[in-house]
Amino acid sequence: MFSYLTDKPVDIAVLFAGAHHPHAGAVVLFIGETRNNAAGKEVVCLEFGAHIPNKQAIWLSIFMNSMPINN
Repeated sequence: MFSYLTDKPVDIAVLFAGAHHPHAGAVVLFIGETRNNAAGKEVVCLEFGAHIPNKQAIWLSIFMNSMPINN
């Protein structure tokens, strides 16, 4: 599995090309997109916040807890 955290725009084609491998059984990309409205109000952006020194540790914890356990 591969994951990273960025505050920059992500080029999906570059991300896919970096993940693709001839021996891979599958490459799965999840792309989240913000709705254009919520509770009748226009949504123009979505911001996530975390205390900067902790954001990598918080993301790593979420990522590691989402990995399948192979027994």
